Amino acid sequence: MTLGSGPHGMGYAICLDCGRAEAEKENTSASIPEAIKKHVPLAMSRKLVLKGGYCPGGYIKVERVQRNVRFIHKAQTDVFELQLPPDANREGGIALAAGLREALAERLGAEAREIGISVGRSKGQQDENRISAFLYDRASGGAGLSSRLVETEWFDHCVKQASDRLTCPEECMHGCPACVLRPDLNFGEERLDRPGGQKLAKLIDEHFELPDPMRVFGPETRPLGTTLDEWLDRRSRTRGLVSVTLYLHGTPAKWEIADWPVGGLLGRLKDAGAKTTVVLDAQALTDRGMSLAQKLDIHRLSVNTFLALASDLPFANGAPVLSCIEDQEGSSAVAAPVVSEAIPGPSWGLGEQGPLVYGKTKDMPETTAFASEQLVTLSSGNARMIRVGARLDGRATDFGRAFWEMLEAEDPLMIASIRTHGVRDAVYTDRYLLTPLALRLLSEVVRRMPGNRALKLKVSTARVRRSEHNGWAVFDTFSEDGVRHKILQELLPGVRIDVRHKAELPHERSLRLHLEDGRSTTMLLDQGFGAWRARGTPRHNFAAEPVRQARDLMSLDFNVAVETGREAPLVLEIEEA
Repeated sequence: MTLGSGPHGMGYAICLDCGRAEAEKENTSASIPEAIKKHVPLAMSRKLVLKGGYCPGGYIKVERVQRNVRFIHKAQTDVFELQLPPDANREGGIALAAGLREALAERLGAEAREIGISVGRSKGQQDENRISAFLYDRASGGAGLSSRLVETEWFDHCVKQASDRLTCPEECMHGCPACVLRPDLNFGEERLDRPGGQKLAKLIDEHFELPDPMRVFGPETRPLGTTLDEWLDRRSRTRGLVSVTLYLHGTPAKWEIADWPVGGLLGRLKDAGAKTTVVLDAQALTDRGMSLAQKLDIHRLSVNTFLALASDLPFANGAPVLSCIEDQEGSSAVAAPVVSEAIPGPSWGLGEQGPLVYGKTKDMPETTAFASEQLVTLSSGNARMIRVGARLDGRATDFGRAFWEMLEAEDPLMIASIRTHGVRDAVYTDRYLLTPLALRLLSEVVRRMPGNRALKLKVSTARVRRSEHNGWAVFDTFSEDGVRHKILQELLPGVRIDVRHKAELPHERSLRLHLEDGRSTTMLLDQGFGAWRARGTPRHNFAAEPVRQARDLMSLDFNVAVETGREAPLVLEIEEA
């Protein structure tokens, strides 16, 4: 979407008689821009009657001038945006973009005219006004030209080449055919500031020079320039990865694998033909800080990746190695500045505490493959895993009945004990109980629970992130806690709700039953009720009163199913009194 608001951002004054346009400097006022108040018509027509040789629009017919008009053009193509330093101006920005275009076209072997350039206003991280330079493919739908600049290696090369191209042999000030001037730049509203553009190119190039302590892979160490998951995704599309190995640093107590942003990535890499392996420290398997929930999280990853153990995880001159890849150019590794960036969780591979770097390496540790089933086998007690798969797929109304029938088929003695002695109280813990769908499935399970005579139920969950925008379907997230709290109370009368910060809750999503005879049973659900997806798009009115939302939610008829290829494992553990 391109918005043309003119050089001052106030749009254009347009003469409706002849089509002449002039950039506005302020919002609509009584004063018409001088250039359009008295102007020669841009195009003549038979009906146009001139007044003293001038167009009547704006001259004698002020009402024929439309004020502050913005032009919008919608097209889909590939766009690269480079936000410039705070003191940059538009003239220097367009010159830099012109230099980058020349360098990119040369490396691609493409024509420079296939790539468009522009500058525009943008907002910085502190919401301050900034200038951005844009390069885009002129071909509708994109041709993959400008998007190559998001690759650090390409961008670094093109910035250096742009600086050279902006060193004009004619020493021009505003661009000329000897350096970066192209026909499309003759019609722009800004004149190029060639020396300013060259200064920007040199400044950006200097920022890509890593200090010696960060050259952990030697002189050829390069900054990644983006998050690791995005870099791997892009590398897979542009170069074709042969293999990807990810290393889980830190102790299991610090892992947050459910929030680790690689679940979808592993699937995409697998589909692209890359062999992926997740490597754990061998000591992690027997670490008491590794919960059953974390073991299930790792087991879930094994659908798209191999698992392996190493006696020591790799470091490069003290920097933890997050990943090692192999492509057509050989092997490379990616390292983080601190260990906290290498711990699986939401901050993994973001480069927030310093830039991620990559380089060639050969010293990777030997690994030994292991099966994810070993994780549950090595657990204490009598825990055993049940592969739920598609056994609960079907109508949401039947979900609770199917849930308990499945458990009875797996462990009839446990269900008989629940029926005989009854359930004194139950606790459901789930950080991610955030959608109407999850509330509906939980209520179906609790309502159909055998031995549910005078059940005291407690639900522990995390706070939702407040949002001003409501969703529209049962799988969308609630925008605030108060409404979710009231709906849950309507669905499960008498429930005690404990809402905490996510970090204060355990990793596992579990239903724990305390029986009247003193025994307890814990059902650990890999992804909680979030493992099931609603078929179709059953709607939910988030704007209705909570009582109405609860009633409509329970009466809604739709089907649920586990995501294709998922096992949705459940771990069952019984503790004697």
